[in-house]
Formats: sequence, C-alpha cells, structure tokens
Amino acid sequence: MWGLTSLTAFAQTISAPDRAASTARGGGGGPRGHSAVLTGSVQGGYDDDLATQLAGPVEDVAVSGYATFSDLGLRYTFTGGSSSLDVEGRGYLITYPDSEIRRSLGGDATVRATTSVGRTQFSGGGSVRYTPYYSLEAFQGLTTAAEVSSLPESSPVNGIPDDQSVIREAFGGLTRQWGARHGTTAQVTRVERDRQGEFGSDYNSWDAQLAHTYLLSRSLSLAGSYTLARARFEQLGTAASAGDMDTHSAEFSGFRTIRVSPSRSIVIGGGAGADRVSGVLSSGVPYAYWAPTGRASSQFDIGRNWSVLADYRRTVVPLDGVSGQSFPSNVFFLNAGGPLWGRMSTAVTGGYAGGRAGAAEATGNFRTYNLSTQLDFAISQHWMVNATYNLYDYRIGGQQGEPGEIPGSLRRGTIRVGLSAALPLTRTTRTLPVGPANR
Repeated sequence: MWGLTSLTAFAQTISAPDRAASTARGGGGGPRGHSAVLTGSVQGGYDDDLATQLAGPVEDVAVSGYATFSDLGLRYTFTGGSSSLDVEGRGYLITYPDSEIRRSLGGDATVRATTSVGRTQFSGGGSVRYTPYYSLEAFQGLTTAAEVSSLPESSPVNGIPDDQSVIREAFGGLTRQWGARHGTTAQVTRVERDRQGEFGSDYNSWDAQLAHTYLLSRSLSLAGSYTLARARFEQLGTAASAGDMDTHSAEFSGFRTIRVSPSRSIVIGGGAGADRVSGVLSSGVPYAYWAPTGRASSQFDIGRNWSVLADYRRTVVPLDGVSGQSFPSNVFFLNAGGPLWGRMSTAVTGGYAGGRAGAAEATGNFRTYNLSTQLDFAISQHWMVNATYNLYDYRIGGQQGEPGEIPGSLRRGTIRVGLSAALPLTRTTRTLPVGPANR
C-alpha cells in the first residue's frame, strides 16, 4: 500500500513506543469526556549538510550552519461512549540565520472521528499539510506498525530544506465484528500532493484495503488482507506523466501475545505475501513484475517502564521525485525508550531502507538510514528541556539525472537543544462502566 499518512507530532521530538502490556490489554469501559491541550517548543542548534547532484560535483547544501525551530499547536479530543473525535493542528517556523533560505514555514491540521453502531465501527477523517522540505518517503511502508511521528521522514530535519509541497489526505472505513473471534475491516484512502519546489513530482493516489482477522485464542490471532493501490505521478508544472503504478497486494500474518507479568508483555508477529506491480515509466515504457513481501515485528517491555518496538518489512517502495519506477526493498525500524533516573528520560529511533528497481526495463537502487536520540529533563509537570541528536543519510545510484535535480546523496547531522511544553486548557473525564456499547 502506497500513500502518505498525516503527521501527528507537535514538537520536533521523538518519543518511546507504547508499552506492550497496555497494547495487549485493551478493552474496558474507558474514559468519557473531552480535553484541550496547547503545545509548543523552541529549539536551537546546528545543521551539518553535504549533498551531491545526480550529475555534478559534490557541494554543500546552503543551510549548513546554525538553525532554530519553534512550533505552536492545539489538540482537542472528545470521547463519548462509542464515539470519539480528535482534532489537532500546528504551525512551525525553521530559521537558518547563516543561509540564503533564512526561514521556512510549515503546518498541518488533522481530523479523525469514530463511532459504533452495534457491532460495526465507522471511522473517517482527513488532513492538510504544508511541508517546507523534500523527503524520499522511503519509510511509508512501516506506518501500520509505528506512530507516524516517530518515523524518520516525519521530521523536517530528515529532508532537503526549502522545497515546499501541499499534501491533502482523506480516508474512511469500517470494522465489523461478526462474533467473538471474527472481524473484517475495509478502508479507502485518497492522497494528493502538489509540489511547489524544484524537486519531486505532483501525484495523486488512492488505495482500498480489505482485511479479515480470526482470533484463535486470547493471545493468538491470524489475519489476511488484500490491497489495491493506484498512483499517478506528474512532472512539475505540466500535465505530462512522470509514471503510473498499480499494485495488487495480498498478505497473510499472525500475532502472538505473551504475558510475562501483569505489567510486562511480549508481542511478536510475522507474515508473508506477494505484490503484483505494473505501470508506465516516465519514458513511456510499460512494465510489470511480481515481488515477494514479508513482515516481522516484536514489541516488548523491559522492567517496569522501558519499551522496545522492532519492525521489518519486505515491501515495494516508490521513491518520490526520482522516477516513476518502484523498488522492492528491505525496511527496518527500531524505537526504544524509558526513564533513566529522577526526572530524566530518553528515547532512541533508528531506521534503514534499501532496494533495487523491480522492473526489468528500469535500473537504479537506493539506500537510506536514520538515527535519532533524545534526552529529556522534566522541569515540572508541563515543561521539559530536550536535547536531540539526529543523523540522516541517503544515496541513490543508477539513475539518470541532470544538475539541479534531486541530489543523488544527502548526509545531514543535526543537534538541537530547547524547551517544550504541554499545557492543558480544559479537561473533563469520567469512567464508563463496561457494557454492550463499550465492549
């Protein structure tokens, strides 16, 4: 499945994954009420960038030097019995005092809603994003396993600065629980992206997914899914096609939950399937091929407070802006974190993606990796000091390009130190009893 997912992080920070025990527990009556939280952050530091063109000499990216980041956001959440509403938005500013860019503005707004009627839950929503940076979108195949805010390319520091785009997304779906063991989910997603910079391509895509889950026991589940995805890429400023791609995906998977103690659990899973990919390259040459796919993941708790999430996918990745072709790829992701001592805590994320062109008519390969680590010190219940180090690197090989197109490689190291806050504006909550409407 190919597409973009809305950005959910407010601050330019990373966080630890959820505890496996809380993920496995589920159920319960749950809270009922609403809350509004005002968030913001201010950070300063240094960016060290080096890039090369697809054709041309090595050159420094113009934004190497000191940089600042600041943002302000608001999130409103309502939960009422079998329904929920989540609305969030933010704006952010990145400045480069020593660069010709000087400043970059960005922002996003997201709405998500769910409601249940009997055994059927309906969900829908949409988002609009204005991003001031370009990224390859090589990690999007992991969005079903990890929070989007933790993925490498969700942060402005993991991309090429001063390259704007507008992304619009809408989705809707339903989940039907046929009984205690069987459940079916159907979802449709539509994404449009308009590039306003010099890299990449405009595109529009949609995908439809149908999945069925069977619970063998309270700790073991099996699932099967089918996804149809279609994408069209257009050259910037024209209606000329930069490539089309259709993907038919089928996958079977299983997950097992092991309760180690009341506060610790281990969740492991894996699956296998195949993709049928077909389309037209930017040169007008059609292509088609089969690619095996697979997945493996593990989420587990260490001690009473630490948690670890590891995920691997063998999937087909289209590189936005490079060409209209696709790359069967190996994608890894790791997220870990927890408290250190006193008021200090830490979080670490790492990712790797690499692959080669799948069509016999195409050539090329890529690889990209990211490492981020963050140290937090809580000043009070609502204020926190952050220190973050981030390393992002990608290289593209075997592509045909001209100077001025997307850089063939980028290595970007950033250091940030700053202050973040989350201030509750209003909150009313009461616990619902467990009943038919809340099961």
